Parts: sequence; C-alpha cells; structure tokens
Amino acid sequence: MPSQAQTPIMGDVVANAPVYVEGDHRIFSINQFDWPDSLTSRPDGIFDIIYTKGEFQVWRLDGDKRIAPWNEPQRLEILRSVGLLQNARWFIDWPISLGKKWEGKFQLTRPTGSGTGTVTINTVTRVVDVKEEKTEAGIFENVIVMERHEFGPGVNLFCSFSYSAVTKSFPKVSKKSNLSNGRSEVELIYFATEK
Repeated sequence: MPSQAQTPIMGDVVANAPVYVEGDHRIFSINQFDWPDSLTSRPDGIFDIIYTKGEFQVWRLDGDKRIAPWNEPQRLEILRSVGLLQNARWFIDWPISLGKKWEGKFQLTRPTGSGTGTVTINTVTRVVDVKEEKTEAGIFENVIVMERHEFGPGVNLFCSFSYSAVTKSFPKVSKKSNLSNGRSEVELIYFATEK
C-alpha cells in the first residue's frame, strides 16, 4: 500500500489479499432499509465476528447477549454482507490495483416469495480510488471498489466496498437497488487484528 505521501496512479497495487490469524476480531453494524418483502430476511443488527480454527465465527449482539446464527446459510449471508467470505456473491480478484477491472458470473436461487428457479447474475467490478474514510472503528485509508450486479435487462444492484489493509476487512459496504428504495449499509465498529 502506498504511503500517505504517495498518491497511487493507475496500475499501482494498492492491496494484497488479507491473511487472517487466530483471534482476528471485528464488530460490524449492518443496516437494511426499504427492501421488498421478499428480501426482508437480510441480516440486520450488530454482529461480532472472530476468526478461530480456520474460519469465522459469527454472533448477533443483543445488549450483553451473543446470539449465534440459527443455521449455516444465515452465518454465510452475514459474512457475505461484510465482505469476509471469499466465495461470496462478489469476490475480489487479489491483488487489487488502481484501475483494475474484472467480470464474473454466478447463479442465485431465488428465495421463497420472489419467483422460482435460479437467475444468472453478471458482475462488473472496478477499483476506482484510494481515500481516507471515517468509521466508528477509526479513520482508515481505504481502497474503493465499485461493483454492479446485473440480474437482467435494467435490473441492477450497485455495490461499493471500501477495503482497509489495516483492518483486513471492508470498513464500509453499501448496496443499492435501481428498482426500489432498498439499500444496505455496513460499517466496522471495532477491530483487533494481528499485523
């Protein structure tokens, strides 16, 4: 990662893939707004995530209580939402460099109530900037990654991910649909990690 005195230029590598170690710890706030009823099962709340025994353990925080997800798909959806799952619906093509672009495709099985079958989703991802951003966990120099998910003609989900090498995570993630007022906002609240 270039120092703050250096301004990265197109093609400069701005982040390598994170390497997680035992005890890496993050707390994220995930907020969902105005999604259609068929998408109301998206994770919402404060989530405590610790890397242990080679995987991320996840709990929802409710006051002083830590509540484990009630099934594996829910745990994976929380990890996808905060960008800590490499086989997530979006993925980062490491190492990332300023100006880098890549495309992908994945299959999504529609949830009950929103149609049947699967849909193919095409993605276009670009690394667009490096800038300082403030979160509840601190101020970080983040790599800004923009992504568009195309579900069909004129049906898109726009995503913005801010990757921080310091936190080995995405301190800010936002998603917005072009067909509804639905949006998601994710923010890093706390982190403790080995270098």
